[in-house]
Amino acid sequence: MIDAELVFTALAEFSAREAAESKKAIGLPENKVAGKIGGGVAKKARIYLEKKTSKKVISAKKNLEIQNQKVLKEKNKFNYFFFKLLIASKTIIIPVINQNVT
Repeated sequence: MIDAELVFTALAEFSAREAAESKKAIGLPENKVAGKIGGGVAKKARIYLEKKTSKKVISAKKNLEIQNQKVLKEKNKFNYFFFKLLIASKTIIIPVINQNVT
C-alpha cells in the first residue's frame, strides 16, 4: 500500500465507525451496513481525487517493497561513492606501497 491507500483506508474505517455510532449499531447486520457506508465514503473520495489529479490511487506495490527500493537506491549511491573513493585512493596509495616494497 502506498500512502494514499492508507489514508483512504483510515477514512473508510473512521466513516464506518461514525456511521455505526450515529445509528447505534448493535450486532453484525447493523455494523455491516455501517461498514458499507464507510467504504462508500472512501470510494467516492478516492474517485474524486483520481479525477482531479489524473493519477491512480490504488497500487499493486506493497509499502514494504517501496521502502526496500528506496533503501536499495540509497545503498547503491553509497556503494558507488565508496567505489569511486576506493579507486581514487588506490591510484594514490598503491604506487607508494610498491615503492616501499621494492
